[in-house]
Amino acid sequence: MRGKLNDADLRLLRVLDAVLETRDVTRASEILSVTPSAVSHSLRLLRALFDDPLMVRTRGRFEPTPRALALQPALRHGLAQLAALVEVEPEFDPATSRRRFSLATPDYQLFVILPMLVARVREIAPQVDLRFRPLAADVLDQLATGALDLVIAGAEVEAALALDREVMRSRIIAEPFCCVLREDHPAAQAATLSLEAYVQAPHVVVSMTGEDSDQVDSALAARGLRRRVAATVPSFMAAAWYATSSDMIATLPRTVALRAAARNQGVVRPPPLALPRSIAYLWWHPRFQSDAGHGWWRKALFDVFAPYRD
Repeated sequence: MRGKLNDADLRLLRVLDAVLETRDVTRASEILSVTPSAVSHSLRLLRALFDDPLMVRTRGRFEPTPRALALQPALRHGLAQLAALVEVEPEFDPATSRRRFSLATPDYQLFVILPMLVARVREIAPQVDLRFRPLAADVLDQLATGALDLVIAGAEVEAALALDREVMRSRIIAEPFCCVLREDHPAAQAATLSLEAYVQAPHVVVSMTGEDSDQVDSALAARGLRRRVAATVPSFMAAAWYATSSDMIATLPRTVALRAAARNQGVVRPPPLALPRSIAYLWWHPRFQSDAGHGWWRKALFDVFAPYRD
């Protein structure tokens, strides 16, 4: 044999398998959906590769040489294994799986939404382990290597983490903003929060990147207004806590605003100006798009977050 087997084109091996099966160039070409001349050309390459005639014309039909007959069982078995490798999707059974799945996410989902997911996973996949972690600067590398399965991130961290370079995404959260204040805050005494009171009050802002401005500042700037950002924190729950225990206002996604107000003796008011919705995406690396277990984990998250995509 002139070359190593791994130098052979897989298409040539499929041609050899078809010719050995049919003993006929035309019938082999029909099976392979190619022309008879293409099969003949491949046979010439195969003869050079194996240094053997492989097929010899006898009484109007091809007959295999002893070398070809010896190759046929291993060839058929090898091609079948390759077909199974690329065509059969590995099964994933949550009831018996012992896999570990991970998610990087801002903190409020951990308190408000993800407990429902954890309870559901414990019920249908009792041996699956979950790992939740905060957002970090190297999440893109973690997604690429498989050290991290999924990321939930909003627009405020998308560019900073370079998540749009090569990973896949799908919207998982789209909910309105609400304002959280302590119950006896002067601005909370009216049924609606006035724009004047909103601008004059100090604000606590959630920032994962250290920036002091967000969608609120852009909306205010469009009206020629500014607010004072008295504190920035990297936590939604901390911002809500600070707002309900000080004179500051926190403008937060509705879910965390309502939960924080109920627990911390705060009140919730609609923002006094039009704001875009709070948008977050689920991010993952395309390497794992077709993995059955990874797909199950993504679907579990999309299902539990469905009420927050109104």
